[in-house]
Amino acid sequence: MNLGNGDFMGLAATMIVMVGNIPLTRAQKSYQTKIMEAKDNRMKSTSEVLRNMKTLKLQAWDGRYLEKLVNLRKTEHNWLWKSLRLSALSAFVFWGSPTFISVVTFGGCVVMGIPLTAGRVLSALTTFRMLQDPIFNLPDLLNVIAQGKVSVDRISSYLKEEEIRSDAVEFVADGETEFQVEIDGGKFGWDVGSENPTLNSIELRVRKGMKVAICGTVGSGKSSLLSCVLGEMERLSGTVRVSGSKAYVPQSPWILTGNIRENILFGNRYESDKYDRTIEACALVKDFELFGAGDLTEIGERGINMSGGQKQRIQIARAVYEDADIYLLDDPFSAVDAHTGTQLFQDCLLGILKDKTILYVTHQVEFLPAADLILVMQNGKIAQAGTFDELLKQNIGFELLVGAHSQALESVITVEISSRTTPADNEADTDPNPNQEFPHTKQDSEHNLRVEVTEKEGQLVQDEEREKGSIGREVYLSYLTTVKRRALVPIILLAQSSFQVLQISSSYWMAWACPMGDDVAVTGMRFVLLVYTMLAVGSAFCVLLRSSLVAIAGLRTAEKLFSNMLNSILRAPMAFFDSTPTGRILNRDFVLG
Repeated sequence: MNLGNGDFMGLAATMIVMVGNIPLTRAQKSYQTKIMEAKDNRMKSTSEVLRNMKTLKLQAWDGRYLEKLVNLRKTEHNWLWKSLRLSALSAFVFWGSPTFISVVTFGGCVVMGIPLTAGRVLSALTTFRMLQDPIFNLPDLLNVIAQGKVSVDRISSYLKEEEIRSDAVEFVADGETEFQVEIDGGKFGWDVGSENPTLNSIELRVRKGMKVAICGTVGSGKSSLLSCVLGEMERLSGTVRVSGSKAYVPQSPWILTGNIRENILFGNRYESDKYDRTIEACALVKDFELFGAGDLTEIGERGINMSGGQKQRIQIARAVYEDADIYLLDDPFSAVDAHTGTQLFQDCLLGILKDKTILYVTHQVEFLPAADLILVMQNGKIAQAGTFDELLKQNIGFELLVGAHSQALESVITVEISSRTTPADNEADTDPNPNQEFPHTKQDSEHNLRVEVTEKEGQLVQDEEREKGSIGREVYLSYLTTVKRRALVPIILLAQSSFQVLQISSSYWMAWACPMGDDVAVTGMRFVLLVYTMLAVGSAFCVLLRSSLVAIAGLRTAEKLFSNMLNSILRAPMAFFDSTPTGRILNRDFVLG
């Protein structure tokens, strides 16, 4: 800069500015952490509301949960406001930094007696202007660093979660063992450090083609036994050996957004003969006939336009089509009526899967006699094991369990039949169709099947509308017309204009007031520095005013847009949620929030 020792004054001032960034960065990081925590809580609650919207509307709870989401948004809003205020302060500090450096440098030159000519001043100001862009971008860079640090920490905490042991299950090649599933001295738990394991002293050997029924009271460890065969539980001791591929059917249906055929194929190649045998064995043929597009009918998110029994049969068909060696079925008949369950058991488990190894959890005692082996679970242990007849002879406990289930089933069927049967329809009920579901199930199913679809036959979820290219003027105009307190817009423009005018004026003043070469100065250097400082500080305060008003207007506009969106979503009819994936709504909610 050709200012002699004055350059060191400028360097010292620059270092002071850099050190001053540290508390701002720390505060911004803290605010970003709080913002993300508040956003996570709001997004989690919003997701739960969207996934249970039918229940909320049936109970008229949408207004109450709207208030809860608004309160969660207020917490997030408070942290956003603090972060934006800090950003405005950062803009003021960094726009004022060139002024601070200039004043310190020129003041040091005056104190040390270094003459300030126009050439030296303009050279110094040019250098400061060159540094101004990096310094100006520093607030945004600090914000990005703070946000990135928070994001990296969140990702890191997830990636550092304890992995499921890869050796939980030992896979044995076909032919090396006579058993397809073998557990020796197995002790399993969901938490490695737990003193009370979920499953204890498990001894199990299953030969190829065996049908193993697993029964027991609620919480006895039936589903956990399947999970340990899958390798989803922590193996605390013992060994688990499995020979062959596995297919798993959970108790709660898991359905993809897409058409029915895609849910059944699950990425496998379509083979018409195999596919037809599968849907026939899973009692889906008549259901497909009720759909306008058959198995190409699109399923709503989580199968929202399907009955529970239909979703269960679809996921059973998915497992059957996979043609695995071992099938793990977790209470597969709980969501279907007795007649359909019997048909599934006969045509599927004892039919198309007759040569497969099957472990199935069930509460229906009518499916126990056909099993080659029955496991009675109690308190995380296999209390009894044997065939149906053997268990009846061994212990009265199993006999009592069978009797209790049978009486409960008979009482439920008696109550349902008596509540639906009238003298007028007794005659119609004398010839029941074994493939027919209970009346209320069929009625609900047919109602669900008539959900309105779009013009494209079979399509339920509407295609997302997207626009590519630069943002059009309509978007900006729409945003500006939505701005709350529109009087702030001209004030923001005035503050920005004043900032530019004062910036130019400060540079012009220094160039005019400083002498050229050996010329006599127009005025004293102290007065020159005083005027320059006032102009530069004034420009920095204009930046502070502009940044603060932009933060206020932007945040209030975001609140208005968010409130309108939230009200529109929660007041929308159920048809909207049937045709719009939850993820699509949450993406808008996350971006706008």
